[in-house]
Amino acid sequence: MKALLLEGKVKVSEMKVGNIQKPHPAKGEILVKIKATALNPVDYKTGNGGNPSWTYPHVLGLDSAGVVEEVGEEVTTVKVGDRVVAGSHLFRCSRRSLRLALQSTARSN
Repeated sequence: MKALLLEGKVKVSEMKVGNIQKPHPAKGEILVKIKATALNPVDYKTGNGGNPSWTYPHVLGLDSAGVVEEVGEEVTTVKVGDRVVAGSHLFRCSRRSLRLALQSTARSN
């Protein structure tokens, strides 16, 4: 699947669209098929210096909206097909590969 990536501790100006392996949600997580995302100022301001918790390649785009594609164990607040929006937190960025924590605001179709 395609994603906007930083390949390592490089300047954000060196970001590029690349392919990553499709993740599967862990316990308490959801997988969202992204329909819209934003390159938040935090992406490029923090991206230039990196973040100690990031793994690379790092997926950019902190603010996203889409449709729930899969749900992990113990997820009860959303279901497959629900539309969600999310703003990720920096300390979770290393797990960001489209696995959005359930701090999303969900709205059923």
